[in-house]
Amino acid sequence: MRWYQFVVCPDCGWGRWIADNVVNRGCFTGRCKLCSDKRVADYLPKGDKRADWKGGRYQRKEGYIYVRIYDTSPYFSMVKKRPNAHSGYVLEHRLVMAQHLGRPLEPWEIVHHRPPGIKDDNRIENLKLLLSNSEHSKMFYEELQSLRTRITALESRNTVLEAEIALLKAQLEKDGVQDYDK
Repeated sequence: MRWYQFVVCPDCGWGRWIADNVVNRGCFTGRCKLCSDKRVADYLPKGDKRADWKGGRYQRKEGYIYVRIYDTSPYFSMVKKRPNAHSGYVLEHRLVMAQHLGRPLEPWEIVHHRPPGIKDDNRIENLKLLLSNSEHSKMFYEELQSLRTRITALESRNTVLEAEIALLKAQLEKDGVQDYDK
């Protein structure tokens, strides 16, 4: 028959029944699993002392780059406060714009990438500060239309060049030139 003891975690106060043979071990602290893991995490190296440290910078699947900033930074107020967000990280393009302006950005200020769609080129010359979502949508639409117009022009130019190449090849064949591809 197995005997159990009621044990209360000294850190959080959570009580649970534990088998006698576990409680009587010399290494038993009485801490619950959650508090034990927290204590272990307190001793693990942090930041640049970790073996897997990448400079406090990582890229998400959607292409945006996040940068680690600390509570001593004047830009720490820009860190996301949501519970599911990575604590202490800020979007790099927003940080670059804030450093350029010399002040933290307000939550409603939007930093737009130019050209649109290239989210990891965060040089200041590729960024523009906008004051509203409607302004951002309008600019994005205008730039998209501009790119579509440019693509159409390049496609028609490509068609003209392909026709010229065909004419030149025909002329070379007429003149008896065999190895014109080299």
